[in-house]
Amino acid sequence: MGYYGGMHMGWIILCTIAVVTIVALVVWATMHTGNSSGVRDERAISPDNALETLERRFAKGEIDDSEYQRRRQLLTQH
Repeated sequence: MGYYGGMHMGWIILCTIAVVTIVALVVWATMHTGNSSGVRDERAISPDNALETLERRFAKGEIDDSEYQRRRQLLTQH
């Protein structure tokens, strides 16, 4: 009992899980590799992007004035 075409059902399930895992890893790796298309990644951190994010957070009220000033000073130091 539990045989299908000469293979034990456990092996079929194990092989199916292995194939699904490999496919999932390939998809994950593809999505998390560097941007090689030459298009600028909008999520890239640069001082300008960091300042824009800081200003946006301050405008939304997520941080207060003293925190805004402290972080802005850190970002603009050389």
